[in-house]
Amino acid sequence: MIVSTVQAGIRAIVSKGWSNLNGPPNEHIYFIDDCPYEWLFKHVAAVIHHVGAGTTDCGLLNGRPTVIVPFFGEMVFCACDGPEPVPHASLTVESLTAAVKFCHAPGAEAAAQNIAVIMKGESGVIAAVESFHRNLPVERMRCHAMPNQAAVWTFKRGKREIKLSKPAVQTLIDNNNINPKDLREYALLKQTSILKRISKI
Repeated sequence: MIVSTVQAGIRAIVSKGWSNLNGPPNEHIYFIDDCPYEWLFKHVAAVIHHVGAGTTDCGLLNGRPTVIVPFFGEMVFCACDGPEPVPHASLTVESLTAAVKFCHAPGAEAAAQNIAVIMKGESGVIAAVESFHRNLPVERMRCHAMPNQAAVWTFKRGKREIKLSKPAVQTLIDNNNINPKDLREYALLKQTSILKRISKI
């Protein structure tokens, strides 16, 4: 890391993290304890990290080109805002130096700034809610008697299964049209959970 900063002609701020990473005084590297990324990323030229979701979001939101060094289980893609991912197992002075230099290229900086503009122009919460509603199986959820209500019960008449909402069921029961014992809970999605215990609790 020290050699890469020298070769790339940059200075780096290194977060000690939970492992308390540290090193001798160096004009190219400054080690810090916990520091809010929301503040720090506004004052750097690029970000190198393990591609955690929060770190990635903060870096891109601030328009910072990113070098990702995945360790385990993390995402290994990028959105043209930095170089190709550099897995920690294949990290070398040469690969890190090349990645850092790439982040200082005009193309990477412009891509990161463009992503930041897009992110600031959208609401992740609203987008998530809209996606949730867009993918709901609405027709399968409707009550046959009251289509504006959600079905929670089923009732069989002959071979036909009728989906009914609470208000519809109550109306039918009040008018002695159905027997409550004939109702079955309507399971829109059937889920099977298999719990395997490795040891006794």
